[in-house]
Amino acid sequence: MPTSTAVAGVQVVIQGYGYQPTKLEIPVGTTVTWTNRDPVDHDADGADGGWDGPVLGEGESWSRTFASAGQFLVTCSIHPYMQGLVTVE
Repeated sequence: MPTSTAVAGVQVVIQGYGYQPTKLEIPVGTTVTWTNRDPVDHDADGADGGWDGPVLGEGESWSRTFASAGQFLVTCSIHPYMQGLVTVE
């Protein structure tokens, strides 16, 4: 894995009431961008309350940079059964 803090971003598509990919393994400093491709609103929140992403309409995107190592459960506050996992090393 790269050791630089300037790491290219990673894309997650929200489609079919799910995050694609569901699981990410990224180095510290990586920016993840979620893009909603569903015709309904979704978001990407830190399940532990670490962050609240904005509600995204179809075609909208939002990004977050992961500055520290750990495992971060991502969930949609509108559809809580939608979950993803970001592991930052």
